[in-house]
Amino acid sequence: TNHPLNLPLLRKMRRNFGIYGVLNEFLGAYTVHSGATWEQGTDYRDPQQRKQMLEAVRNMVEQCKGEPGLLAYVLGNENNMPANFSGVNASRTNAAVYPEAYASLLNEAAALIHKLDPDHPVGVGNMGLNLLDVYAEKAPELDFIGVNEYAGKEGFGALWEAARAIFDRPVLIMEFGCDAYRTGKGFDEEDQAEYDRNNWQDIVYNRVGGPGTGTSIGGMVFEWLDEWWKDTSVKGRDGFHDTDPTIEMAFPDGWSQEEWLGIAGQGYGRSSPFLRELRKTYEVFRELWNAKPEH
Repeated sequence: TNHPLNLPLLRKMRRNFGIYGVLNEFLGAYTVHSGATWEQGTDYRDPQQRKQMLEAVRNMVEQCKGEPGLLAYVLGNENNMPANFSGVNASRTNAAVYPEAYASLLNEAAALIHKLDPDHPVGVGNMGLNLLDVYAEKAPELDFIGVNEYAGKEGFGALWEAARAIFDRPVLIMEFGCDAYRTGKGFDEEDQAEYDRNNWQDIVYNRVGGPGTGTSIGGMVFEWLDEWWKDTSVKGRDGFHDTDPTIEMAFPDGWSQEEWLGIAGQGYGRSSPFLRELRKTYEVFRELWNAKPEH
C-alpha cells in the first residue's frame, strides 16, 4: 500500500523455490490509494482520485518492471462488487454503480503499464464475470481476466464459455478453494481436498491448447494458511479460530467459514503464526502441480 515493494522477497521466492509473483494494485479497492474516506468509498468519476490511483500504478511498475520473478500485474480486487453486497470484504468503491468510469480507469492503468513495462501482461481482479461486458467495450488494454470464483465442488461450470463469449481474453482464476470446516460436523479436510482437486482439474482441462474451451491460463489457490483475523462477526474474538458460518457460498455445507480456507492450519494457535499443519488438500496440490497434463 504505502510502503516499498519487498523485492528481495520476490527474488528469493524465484531463486529458492521457482515461485513467481503477480503484483496487485488495488486501484481504489478498500479506498487504497484513491484518497477517498472509508465512509464515502472510492469514486471513479473523481479526477483527483483517478490521478492518485494512476500514480500508484506508476510507482508499482517503476519499482519492479525489471524483476525476473515478476509474472504479471493485476488491477483491483473485486472492485466490481455490488454496492449492496453484505460480505466481510466489501470493496468500498462505486465501480458497480458507475461501471464505465471504472472500466475507463482500468484501461488507462493497463495502457500505462504497457508503456512502462511491455514485457508483462495486465489483468483485472474481478468478482465473477460481473461488468465483463463493460470491460470488453471500455478496457481493451486488458490482457487477461482475473476472476475470484467459488462455483462448487465440480468446477467452474459455464464460466469458461461465458467469459469467452463476452470478452475474448484468457481467464486466470485469481481465487479458488474451499474451507476445511463444516457446519454441524466440524473439521473436514476430506471435502476440502475433493473440492480443490476437482477445481484444479477443471482449470487444467480448459487450459489454452487443452481439450476443453482453451480459455484457462491457470489458477491460484486461496488460501495458503488459515486466516484467524478474518471473521469479525463476533466482537472480541480476534486471535481465536472462529467456526461461525460467515458467508453463503457453494461449499459442501452451503457456507464459508472464513478462517478455515488454508491448505495448511496453525494448530491451536499456541505456536502461531509459525506452525504449519499440512492438510490433505496440500498433498492433492503437491500431486497435481507435479503432474504433466495429458494431451
